[in-house]
Amino acid sequence: MRIVTSPWRIEFNAFLGAARNTLRVVAPFYSSEPVTELLRRCKGKKKFFLLALEEQAVKGNFQSISAIRDILKDPKAEVRFIRNLHAKFVVADEQSAIVTSANLTGGGLDNNIEMGIRFDDLAGVKRLAHHFDALWAKAATITAKELDYYDALPRKKGKGSKRGKAHGLKVRLGKLPKRSPTPGTPVMGWIVVHSEDAYKREGVWESPIQQLEEVWSPKEGVLDWGWTSPKMKENSTPRRVLLAWKGEVFGHAIATIRGASKEEIDDGSQFFFVLTKFQWAKRVPFEKLPLGRRRRHHRGLIRLDEKILEAYWPRSK
Repeated sequence: MRIVTSPWRIEFNAFLGAARNTLRVVAPFYSSEPVTELLRRCKGKKKFFLLALEEQAVKGNFQSISAIRDILKDPKAEVRFIRNLHAKFVVADEQSAIVTSANLTGGGLDNNIEMGIRFDDLAGVKRLAHHFDALWAKAATITAKELDYYDALPRKKGKGSKRGKAHGLKVRLGKLPKRSPTPGTPVMGWIVVHSEDAYKREGVWESPIQQLEEVWSPKEGVLDWGWTSPKMKENSTPRRVLLAWKGEVFGHAIATIRGASKEEIDDGSQFFFVLTKFQWAKRVPFEKLPLGRRRRHHRGLIRLDEKILEAYWPRSK
């Protein structure tokens, strides 16, 4: 057994070339070029693809319909689909396997920081192959009509989101507002308090600070931040908000409220803060702000007022 690190396209291609008869491939996200390359390198070998297929992922260019069509054209390849797939692994001939964090995409093979394990222990590889076969038995095939439906879905411009997805749908890029807020016009909003327990419970391990460090870009100048509760009406009025984590305010922003679509609500977001401006600040503990009993709130929205801002500004510089 040994660790496989990125970029691992050379390792991946060598692994494909070593397969003699059968290849089992599992990936929730996939793009055309890596799939086409895999089919070319494994021509004549039996190939089984277990993939995910969801409308939002197709619209976001994370799942390629052309890749599925290429698989279906190969007489030696079969493809099935299963819901809630997140695993990524490849098994060759029940002799060798790789379990990895990388999807079957250009980013997964070349650009992202990925890691996995390659092992040739026959007992372990066979258990993984049998697990694949169990999932395969539950998975669904796709009809030509269903494939045409997914192919007709509108796509986002570009080659997929550069961020969002990696943050568990908690942080997503948004659209620029028609009019930028005039300085001095935002009304009072809230202190947006994030809960560490809620983040762990929902499976999002990056803190709000880490998410913003990776996603916020002054050049792009806008960011959608999904919020689970309470549900709020859409409102284009710019509001001043403070962002808090672990009992400390770590930055301030100008935000509007965007309503969530049905798909977004199903994913857990009731509405979105659209941050049109954001600035990091020196962290200010709740104890330094005149919150009174409101500082006991571990998660949610604390109403912002002038007294809180007057105490916050000098301490945040």
